[in-house]
Amino acid sequence: MTNSKNTESRSFTKDLSPRSDYFEKYRKGVSQENAQYSRMRYIEYTLSIDVYTLIQCHLNAFRYFGGYTKEILYDNMKQIVIARALKSSDSEWNTKYEDFFRHYGFIPRLCRPYRAQTKGKIENNVGYVRRDFFLGGSFSSLADMNSQTLTWLARVNSDVHGTTHEIPLERLKSQGLKPIDGVPEYLVIREEARKISRDCFISYLGNRFVSMKFLLEAAGYQGSKTISKDF
Repeated sequence: MTNSKNTESRSFTKDLSPRSDYFEKYRKGVSQENAQYSRMRYIEYTLSIDVYTLIQCHLNAFRYFGGYTKEILYDNMKQIVIARALKSSDSEWNTKYEDFFRHYGFIPRLCRPYRAQTKGKIENNVGYVRRDFFLGGSFSSLADMNSQTLTWLARVNSDVHGTTHEIPLERLKSQGLKPIDGVPEYLVIREEARKISRDCFISYLGNRFVSMKFLLEAAGYQGSKTISKDF
């Protein structure tokens, strides 16, 4: 994939089964999710793989599949786990992601490091997307790529799968997912720390903003907190 701004897109892969899912960071611009039991696929392209984006991709995938499993098996990525313990439940989780999985009540599990079986499944799925979707494709934007992906998904999820000899969309109905509507919607709130410069500005995503609260307090005024963009 090329981009006029040379922005590298990031991705994760999810392999959803009746008992466990697989999430894996992959560096070629495709966020792929594969339902292992039903062989249902979901793909989303992003320009980031930070924890906030990862959570949002989870939510989008949950809605697409119509629910989620009781357990999810992950690779040892920093967006999920900070320090892995021998027993998954004793690990130190990324606090933002811990808040998310506790909200929905599913149990995160961690793959054993260098486990070839899991890596093989992930790489096979990514290779399929490369050959069947990317090869010969033309995309004008990230939004166009995601739009074309939904069309592609509608086709592959309605075709008879070569391994199960069943249609993934039909097989998904017997997967026993927990309905996402049974839990209040999780709000993804991005929190980031920024230093205020000597001239009362902060920088965010290439833009400079003036901290009016800091500026007014420096002048002796106690008022409400306001941030204005520097145009």
